[in-house]
Amino acid sequence: MDISEVKQNLGRRVRVLNERLLLDGEYILTGCIIRKGDKFGIFYECELSDPKTRSVVITGMNDVFPVEPVPPDDKPPSRQHANIESDMLDGCRNRLFITDNPDELPRLYSGALYHLREIYRYAAARLAAKKGSSHEDSD
Repeated sequence: MDISEVKQNLGRRVRVLNERLLLDGEYILTGCIIRKGDKFGIFYECELSDPKTRSVVITGMNDVFPVEPVPPDDKPPSRQHANIESDMLDGCRNRLFITDNPDELPRLYSGALYHLREIYRYAAARLAAKKGSSHEDSD
């Protein structure tokens, strides 16, 4: 996450990937901390809360990725949108195999999860519509 993205994501779900701290999951972004370090000058950290365990985690901003929330009244994705997300998922998967940059791995992983979630939304909406139409036929 970049410092410019913090304000719009405060109070929202974010994805955290930090192998050193064994963090891999979704948290709520509750704050941003600016610190002065001896070696690196000024740096930012994110304050995250886990509503399930009521714990607070502080980690570097490079480990945090925004998660796009789905509004409850959002219309279901179209087949074309699902196909695009499938192509994007393939791109993330392929890039994971060839990247030489270890900093890129968490971003690709988070992106793949996002695209997979969109494909899931399409499939769930399609099955819900199919189930709804079968109930109408039986009446």
